[in-house]
Amino acid sequence: NHIVFQATGNIGLPDIEQLLAAKFDVTVLSRSDKPSTLPAGVTVRKVDYDSVESLTAALQGQDAVVSTVGAAALAGQKKIIDAAVAAGVQRFLPSEFGNDTTDPAIRALAVFVPKAEVQDYLKEVSAKSQLTYTILATGPFLDWGIQVPFLLGPLKERKAEGFDGGDVAFS
Repeated sequence: NHIVFQATGNIGLPDIEQLLAAKFDVTVLSRSDKPSTLPAGVTVRKVDYDSVESLTAALQGQDAVVSTVGAAALAGQKKIIDAAVAAGVQRFLPSEFGNDTTDPAIRALAVFVPKAEVQDYLKEVSAKSQLTYTILATGPFLDWGIQVPFLLGPLKERKAEGFDGGDVAFS
């Protein structure tokens, strides 16, 4: 089995480490020949993300694509999907992670519209090709939210800000 990642970072690196531990062959697509943060055992293929031809060549022989691109690159996954179809890839996991964007109420939120558009494109493409897909909704990353700090503010100061009185549930 081969797994291809488009990006590294908060999601990509931990995923790569787990896939390597599970004995998958991992190939990373990168704008650079030698990304500095990758663990040993990863194959790197330099690509032009604006070129379906470049992406198709890099995806030859791969069974699955796991996209971990950030918010700014979500729409660019459509080119990667087209390349995956052209290369004969069997499975695509779009950069989802986090909230369940298959829920109509969540899909309607402006911040999730790019993810919903990619899901719609995958549904359309998979209906007329060999490509299948998986939407992976993990829920919020509390550990990341604490480290960044995304939800609670700077924990080094041992302070947290409460909203709406501090007793209103949220997801």
